Amino acid sequence: MGFFDYFSIKRKLNLITMLTSSVALILACTVFLAYDRYTYKQSVHRELETLADVVAASTGSALASATPGDALATLKTQSNVLSAAVISPDGHILASYHRDDEEVSIPEPDLEQLFQLDDHSITLFHPVILDDEQIGVVFLEADLAKQQQRDNRFVAIVIVILCGSFIIVYGVASGVQRIISGPILQLTGVARRISHNRDYSVRAVKTTEDEVGILIDGFNDMLTDIQERDAALQQANDELEQRVEERTRDLIEANEQLRREVAERQRTEAILREREEQLRRAQKMEAIGRLAGGVAHDFNNQLAIIQGYMDLALDDVSKDFRIHQYLTQARKAIDKSTALIDQLLVFSSKQPMDKRPLEMNHHVIDLQKMMSRLLGEDIEVTLDLQEDLWGVKADPANIDQVISNLFVNARDAMPSGGVLSIKTRKVEIDEAFCLQWPEARKGNFIQLSIGDTGVGMTEDVRAQVFEPFFSTKGPGKGTGLGLSVVYGIVQAHDGLIRVESELNEGSTFSIYLPAVNILVDDDEPQPQRLPLDQLRGNGERVLLVEDEPDLMEMTRRALVGQGYKVEACGTIAEANTAFGHSESEGFDVILSDVVLPDGRGPDLVIGLVEKQPDLAAVLVTGYTDKRGDRARPREAGVELLKKPVPMAVLLEQLRDALERRPAAM
Repeated sequence: MGFFDYFSIKRKLNLITMLTSSVALILACTVFLAYDRYTYKQSVHRELETLADVVAASTGSALASATPGDALATLKTQSNVLSAAVISPDGHILASYHRDDEEVSIPEPDLEQLFQLDDHSITLFHPVILDDEQIGVVFLEADLAKQQQRDNRFVAIVIVILCGSFIIVYGVASGVQRIISGPILQLTGVARRISHNRDYSVRAVKTTEDEVGILIDGFNDMLTDIQERDAALQQANDELEQRVEERTRDLIEANEQLRREVAERQRTEAILREREEQLRRAQKMEAIGRLAGGVAHDFNNQLAIIQGYMDLALDDVSKDFRIHQYLTQARKAIDKSTALIDQLLVFSSKQPMDKRPLEMNHHVIDLQKMMSRLLGEDIEVTLDLQEDLWGVKADPANIDQVISNLFVNARDAMPSGGVLSIKTRKVEIDEAFCLQWPEARKGNFIQLSIGDTGVGMTEDVRAQVFEPFFSTKGPGKGTGLGLSVVYGIVQAHDGLIRVESELNEGSTFSIYLPAVNILVDDDEPQPQRLPLDQLRGNGERVLLVEDEPDLMEMTRRALVGQGYKVEACGTIAEANTAFGHSESEGFDVILSDVVLPDGRGPDLVIGLVEKQPDLAAVLVTGYTDKRGDRARPREAGVELLKKPVPMAVLLEQLRDALERRPAAM
C-alpha cells in the first residue's frame, strides 16, 4: 500500500470508487460483446442454412435440366454472400458465383463438420437431394464484415458508456468523499491557515457529532488559549514599538525629505548637463554648417580662377606635348576638389537636392572602390547585387553620403576586422510589411542592405540609433549625427530605413528607396565638351559683373580671347553706369555673380532686362544655401550656374542664352 501513502483521503476515495466501477463496467461490456458475437454468428449460420435449402431446392431441378447456373442467380441479391458453387458428386464444379467476379476457391469439405467458421468468413456445404438421392452439393461462403461493423459500433458505444459512467462515478465518488473527508479537510485547512498567517482567531466549523466533531472542539479550545497569550504578548510589543516610532518618526521624515531633495537636484543637474552638451553640439554643427557654406563659396571662387586658366592653357597647348597631359591631370584634380566641396556641403546640409535617375548597382560598385582604402585591408567586402535592378530617382551626392556613413559605421563596429556585405534587391512592399513598419508605404522599392559582423547592438541602443547626437563611441570620438543624417536623407527621398542587430552578432541596415520606371544606363559615355575654338563669339558685347578681381580678370580674358567684347564691373553701381553709357551700342548679354557687395545679381539682371528686353542673361554663384537665390533666376528663365564653371560650359551657356533671347524691337 506504499503507493497510496502519499495520496490524500479525498483522492484515495475517488480512486478506489472509480477503479472498482471501471473494472465492473469493463467486465460487463466484455461479456456482452462476446455474447453478441456468438449470437450474430449463429444468426448468420441459420441464414446460410435457410439460403442453402432454397438454393438446393432450386438446384435439384436445374441439375436435372443441366442448367444449375440459374439457381445461383438469386444469390446476387444477398450482399453478405461472398461466393457459391454447385458441385457434382464426383467433385466437379457445375456452376459458381463470386461477388467480386473472381475465381471461386473451394476448400476440402469436412464430412463430419459441414459448417466451418473462422475470423473472417463462414463456409457451408449443403447436400442437394432429388428423389431421396444426393445428386450434388451446394457450397456457400459468407463474410463477417457486418460482424466487424457491429463490433466497431459496439466498441464506440462502450467507450461512450464508459466515459459517461466515469463522469457519473466521479460525481458520486466526490459526493461520498465530501461527506466522509469534508470535516477532516476543513480542519486541516484551518490548521494550515493558522500556521501560515499566525491568525489564532480562526475557528474550525463543527458539522458532525462524531469523533471528528469532538476533535474539532478540542482544537478550537486550544486555539482560544493560544490567542489569549498571543494577544497579551502582542499588546506589550505594540506599546514598545509605538514608543520607538514616536522617537524616530521625525528623523525618518527629515531624512526622506533630504533624500528627495538630493535626488531631485542630481536629476536636474544631469538633465542640465545633457541639455548643455546637446546645445554645445548643436552650436558646433551649426557653426560647421555656416563655415562650410562660406568656405565653399571662397573655394569655389579660387577653383573657378584655377579652372578657367587651366582650360585656357589646355586650349593653347597641343595634345602632343607632355605638358598637356600634366595639365589634364591637374584639371581632373580640380574636378575632384569640386566634388569634395559638394560632399562638405552635403554634410552640412547646405547642398540642394539634385535628384536624377540612378542605377544603384553601378553606384555602389564605384563607391565601394573609392572607400576600399578607408575600410582597411582587414575588412572583406562581399557584393550580392541583383541583376536587372529597377532605377531610382535620387541625389547621387546624398546617396554617396548615406553609403559612406554606413561604411564608416560598419568599419568602426569591426575593430578587429570582419566582413562587410552589400546587397541589393527588388522588393514589393505590401500591407503586411506596412503593418510591421508603420513608416513604410506600399509599392515597388529598391532595397540596399549593408551588413557587418561586428559587435552588434543591444535593444536599447538600437531604439536610439537614429536619434541626433546619440553615439556609443565615447566622448570626442563621434558627433552622433552620422546615422541621423542617413535617416534624414532617406526620409527626404521618400524612403525607409530599418536596422536589425544582435549583440556580438553584427548589424544590418536596410534602405528602401522608391523604384521608378526609368531606364538608367550608367555606362553611357559622358558627352564630350566641344573645343573652345568651336564656341567662339562673334563680337557680342558682354557685361561681366564679378566682385572677385582675379576671377573677373580671368573670365574677361577668356571671353575676349573667344571673340567677345567684355565690359567688366565689380559692383551693381558700376554695372548700371556701364549700361547707361552704352545705350548707343547696348549689350548683348549680361554675365553676373549672384552675391555682390552692394546688392543681388538677380535684381540687377531683372532690372536691366526690363530696360532692354532683348538682353540675354546668365547668373553664376558659389553659394548653395539661400544666398544662392536659385528660385528667382529659374522663375525669370535665367540660367544659374554653380562655380566653378568649366570654360566650355560657360561658353555653351552664353551661346544658348544669346540664341534664346527675344529679337530686338
